[in-house]
Amino acid sequence: MKRSLTMFFLLLLCASALGQMAPMPQGGPIPGLNMQAPRALAGDWWRDPEVVNELRLSEAQRKQLEQVSLNMKLSLIGAAAGGASALVKAESALNGDPLDEAAYTQQVSAASDAAAKLVKDAGGTMLAMRKILTAEQWRKLDSMRRKAPPARKQAMPRENERKPQE
Repeated sequence: MKRSLTMFFLLLLCASALGQMAPMPQGGPIPGLNMQAPRALAGDWWRDPEVVNELRLSEAQRKQLEQVSLNMKLSLIGAAAGGASALVKAESALNGDPLDEAAYTQQVSAASDAAAKLVKDAGGTMLAMRKILTAEQWRKLDSMRRKAPPARKQAMPRENERKPQE
């Protein structure tokens, strides 16, 4: 039970961290409010020559987008590490004898704060990218997302399904 609770919070933190990379359902969680990043925003899309040409990105815009991406990656690392550390401390407090309820609650709150920071930072990244692009570039990027087929996740083949090396 204790390990399950810890794993739940860890999965919640990871899901929040990866949420900016995973597509949301079409239209987003609130009708009329599309919080889904344009498909091209998954990854370093400003490095893709086709996207660069289609949007007519300037070198200055590409550099700004690169900096925004770097800032987000560093934030992701910091928040994920802080959340994982809080979960480890929460588990320790939960397993202690006597139970340190205050320490446990504080660490669960710290893990929750880390997850919230990831969501806020992802939203801030989207806003920063939108500010770098012109309205026309943003609309084109969104149009590219709508026209592109959904990305498919490929499962890793199981050991017994792998083709032998020649």
